[in-house]
Amino acid sequence: MPISNEQKPAFDAVAYWNKRYDRIDIGRSGHIDLPTEYNVWLYRRKRAHVAKAIAKVGASLRGVKLLEVAAGSGAWMSFWKTQGVAEYFGIDLSERAIESLEQRFPEHHFLQRDLNDQGLAKAVGVGYDFVSAIDVLYYVTDDERFRATVADLASVLKANGLLIVHDQFLHGPASDHGYIKWRSLKDYEVALTAAGFEILYRRPTFFFMIQTVDLSGFAAKAMDSLWDRILHPFIERFPNLAGAIGYVADTVVCALLREGPAMEVMVCRKRGLL
Repeated sequence: MPISNEQKPAFDAVAYWNKRYDRIDIGRSGHIDLPTEYNVWLYRRKRAHVAKAIAKVGASLRGVKLLEVAAGSGAWMSFWKTQGVAEYFGIDLSERAIESLEQRFPEHHFLQRDLNDQGLAKAVGVGYDFVSAIDVLYYVTDDERFRATVADLASVLKANGLLIVHDQFLHGPASDHGYIKWRSLKDYEVALTAAGFEILYRRPTFFFMIQTVDLSGFAAKAMDSLWDRILHPFIERFPNLAGAIGYVADTVVCALLREGPAMEVMVCRKRGLL
């Protein structure tokens, strides 16, 4: 007998992420259903694309003040360092993640905080040059809270400061899965505009390396079949080889595409005063 929405227990995000981070590694903050070795390649691809996106909008991370939302396992810490970030603050929902980050990176500031809670500026301060919201905003499933969260991120940025987002940006309607919600590009555009942002850059990150979401009809069935029958089994058996091949393939394919069927990088600028 199916369980109705009224009978389903409420999703406890804090408990979920504390349990997920009972071991701190890159696979726990990435695609938990894929091998850790393969997740290393997924992050390598994301880092390369984020670096490209920042350069494409004529910006640099050198010497900046940056807030990272969902610092998690610390998968981005080496990237921020090599890019020259001068002042860093990281927040995450999981107490276990924050404890680990504080132990490994005592030179930086960290805070355990739910992104759904408003008043971010009071908690972390203002005057940030960059805010990173990579693979996190789809966990804010309530639409009103989502719009408020985007406005909250704007509140901590300097005028002309940049917001980096990694998400799906569906071309069709939003897709609600209970604990996550893939939003449409239109939903993002409305929330970002209301918060005072303008989109400077948006390009696909993945095509073959993760399962596609933003497809319909025959294309969706074909890509799902390719993933289930060939790609996923190959990844499970040969994660490093699959990662290396996928990294090259997606780097080439996504460089040629303006739109993609999976995750994308978006860079937005907070409008300055006229």
